Amino acid sequence: MSQQTELMEFISEDLLRGRPEISFEAQDDILGSGIVDSLGVMRIVAFIEERFDVTVPPEDVRLENFLSVNHIVAYLKSREDGVSIDN
Repeated sequence: MSQQTELMEFISEDLLRGRPEISFEAQDDILGSGIVDSLGVMRIVAFIEERFDVTVPPEDVRLENFLSVNHIVAYLKSREDGVSIDN
């Protein structure tokens, strides 16, 4: 299963539990639309660290890295490649 799929499932099943009327795509702004709030970002960080074995330092928890599922996947790829991304 791809990181994108796993993240989409986590957000849908864990963060949106009890709100089946909300749907989103990987490119959608999950922060600006209110799908995910600041606590949700922290839960996504915990999920990423546990599931993908990636340490997310506090300075990386910023809007540019968590704006959408696609942004999160790009961030993870940059961590795997050892490259810093500045959006």
